[in-house]
Amino acid sequence: MGLEVYPFSIGCLIKNKDNIEDNLLAKRQKTVQYPNLENSLLEWILQSQEQIILSNAIVIKKAKSFAQLLNIQNSGIKFSHG
Repeated sequence: MGLEVYPFSIGCLIKNKDNIEDNLLAKRQKTVQYPNLENSLLEWILQSQEQIILSNAIVIKKAKSFAQLLNIQNSGIKFSHG
């Protein structure tokens, strides 16, 4: 287990503090394709998380169920494990 070498000195980090903070706060904005589905699933998760153990498989199954109820075509949706 060796020492990690960082390419920046303390002085360099302090000098560029504002730029570093801006970069850390910047997040990639992702457009939600189906906001009704997203909101329904989020509400269900919040209501269910104290009653059952939620796994990725359960959440994806429920998302597919909500998509069907909302008449959203399943073929265009990718349900990730993220």
